[in-house]
Amino acid sequence: RRSGRRRSGGRQRRATRCTAQGSGCRRSHAARPPVSLYTRSLRWLERRAAVRNRIIMSLSDDLNFIANEVDKLLESYLEVPQSPEARLMEAMRYSSIGSGKKIRPYLVYGSSHIFDVPLEKAIKVGTSVEMVHVYSLIHDDLPCMDNDSIRRGKPSTHVKFGESTAVLAGNSLLTLAFEILSY
Repeated sequence: RRSGRRRSGGRQRRATRCTAQGSGCRRSHAARPPVSLYTRSLRWLERRAAVRNRIIMSLSDDLNFIANEVDKLLESYLEVPQSPEARLMEAMRYSSIGSGKKIRPYLVYGSSHIFDVPLEKAIKVGTSVEMVHVYSLIHDDLPCMDNDSIRRGKPSTHVKFGESTAVLAGNSLLTLAFEILSY
């Protein structure tokens, strides 16, 4: 082994000494042809892009997962009954289910990992936070505020259901959010 030759897999390769500046490395490395700075830069960029794509895919997958879980929970809480309040429940569902990115519940989900909160509880809290957010959007769109006629690519709640129903839908979402948190 002191001769500078090393056995690996039945072949012999000429080994060279590590030339790192001041490294004092005693290991032998197989001789490789020199790689240009351009080639090293390209390899580094490719590795970095692969990591970035993996992170983005993970983030988008997590966002979709949380959005679907929050929508499922909202659907279970906002079932439309066969009673006079059916129109109010439809307005609440219209504003909250299936639209929006659900960033706030995702932030709750991310924070729950720090404190080891079970997923089921994190989804409930995230759903409550989303209800408070939707309440604020409904009230913000009202004619007495911004008078916006479109929200998230659809007619605003007050345009589709009327101003009084929109006010009640927003208030009901706020109240229901605190009811969910109390369990």
